Amino acid sequence: MFSKSVWVVSLTMLGAAAATPQVAGFETNKYDIFTMPANSFPAGINNTGTIVASGFESGYLVKNGTISPITLPVSDLGLVFANGVNDAGDIVGEYRNSGNFATGFAILHGAFQTLTDPDGRTLFPHDINAQRVIVGSASRPSERQVGFIFDNGRLTFVACPGINGQPEGAVFSGINRDGVIAGFCIGQKLRPFTYNQGAFTFFQYPGAEEARFFDINKDGDVVGDAFFTDSLGRKVIGFLYRKGVFYDISFPGTRQSNAVSINDSGDVLGQTTILHFGPNQNFPDLGFFNWVRSTKNLK
Repeated sequence: MFSKSVWVVSLTMLGAAAATPQVAGFETNKYDIFTMPANSFPAGINNTGTIVASGFESGYLVKNGTISPITLPVSDLGLVFANGVNDAGDIVGEYRNSGNFATGFAILHGAFQTLTDPDGRTLFPHDINAQRVIVGSASRPSERQVGFIFDNGRLTFVACPGINGQPEGAVFSGINRDGVIAGFCIGQKLRPFTYNQGAFTFFQYPGAEEARFFDINKDGDVVGDAFFTDSLGRKVIGFLYRKGVFYDISFPGTRQSNAVSINDSGDVLGQTTILHFGPNQNFPDLGFFNWVRSTKNLK
């Protein structure tokens, strides 16, 4: 076991980045940046501000300013993806062995268990709500990916209806305390949706080529990312969808931001990639950092 203090810095300390023109409602002083161990990526935040993240041979838990490993009682561990956490501290995700074979897992009431499908699909759990309903995606060779709901021992699989009536792949990526699910279809393009009591509702980010929903809170606020192409190439923005309005909440001055999780207080967990091009403008060195920002007062 080890612990490591989280480094947090206000965006206003970053100088030039803070001077970037902002979209309406953008509040730069609401950003905090934090570092993680190398090759780890935060994925979920709960209502207490606890964050879970992936890592090699261990996931990570960020709580009260301290990073601690999430150890699994499994031999031959490779990557561990801790994807979702609820207020009770239950955690869901997947782990890979040295051969990159994936197994879904849950830590409920402090007890570890694997999640499997009797019909042979591999389960990739993404989130868990207060009622311990788990959602994610599932796949098996030569079949499209489907969303799944694991509720009180019962597995349900759901495919996207598709644009032309042909089923598409589906990812269920987030679930709120009322059981409303956020996710996206995988077909000719990525399409974000909410799913509630068997019904899909689809959304379109204005001007985007495609988009994804990653998480949803009790108020129906949804976060995700959207993809664009401009004169400089591919651009990815992180966004908040609230009461019919999309807000660009990307980290300023960057071309790739992802908003991956939101809690009931409106705190958004995000990731940003910075491109450091060499003299010949080829083979960029990718820099990553993580951030949390409040959207509570975003109008």
